[in-house]
Amino acid sequence: MPSKKVKKSPEHQIAQDEQTFFDDPIQDRLLALSMALANELWVSKCRIKRLETLLISNKIVSKNDIESVASELERSECSDELEKYSATLMETLSGLAASRSADEETLRNFK
Repeated sequence: MPSKKVKKSPEHQIAQDEQTFFDDPIQDRLLALSMALANELWVSKCRIKRLETLLISNKIVSKNDIESVASELERSECSDELEKYSATLMETLSGLAASRSADEETLRNFK
């Protein structure tokens, strides 16, 4: 099976070439959004699992405490963070070279 070459269109030429996979740039933006979501989710899952394990093993909280439903107050306090998170994800739809790799610190922590 021949390998598929990554297409590079002239309008995607900026400081460095951006990978393109589809003829329609909107599809590339949606792919970038999906990959950004997947990356954020994976990093979050790893960190949450690590924190839960440390908290339970150090007898700071119980497994039942961790699995309990968040209160209305806890949920409302997260609204600012949710707006920032959403803005970061939506940035991937805004233009060229938005589909970038995770920063070096993130890559170092989760190799």
